[in-house]
Amino acid sequence: MGAPLRVSAWVSVKDCARVCAMACAFWVSAGSAEEQQKPVEVKLITESAHGAYYFQPAGLHVDAGQTVQFVSTHYFHSVTAFHPDIGGEALRIPAAAKPFDALLGDEADGGREVVAITFEIPGVYDFYCRFHASRGEVGRIVVGQPERLSNPYAGDAEA
Repeated sequence: MGAPLRVSAWVSVKDCARVCAMACAFWVSAGSAEEQQKPVEVKLITESAHGAYYFQPAGLHVDAGQTVQFVSTHYFHSVTAFHPDIGGEALRIPAAAKPFDALLGDEADGGREVVAITFEIPGVYDFYCRFHASRGEVGRIVVGQPERLSNPYAGDAEA
C-alpha cells in the first residue's frame, strides 16, 4: 500500500468559485419525454460548517412549459430572478417572462419549503438567493434551445 494522498495547497474561495463555474458548463438535462412531464428538483443547500450556500444543480436545461421545484434544505433562501423590477438588477431572464422572487424557509416566518416555477418562455434565466448571492448562491436555467436565440434573455421574439 502506498502513502495516503495529502493535499498541501490551500484552495481559496475564489478557486472554488472558478471550479463551480466550470462545473455549471455541464448542464443537467431533464431527460426523456416522459421524465420531462415531472417537475425537476433544485435544492437550495446550506453547509453551515463551511459557510457554503448553493443551488444543486447550479445549471439546468428544461423544455418550455416544464416546472422546476426549488426545495430549501435548511435556513432561509430565496429564488430571485435577475430583473430590474426586483432590486434594480440587470435583466437576465427573457424580456417577456414574468420575474419571480420566492422566499423559502420556515413556514411560520412566511417562507415555504418548496416553490414550483413553470418556465414557459424559451431563453436563459439567471437567478440568485437574496440572502446568499455574495457567497455564490446563484444559478441558471436554460429553457428550450438556446443556440437558436440571438439574445438569450430576449426569448424567441428576436430569434
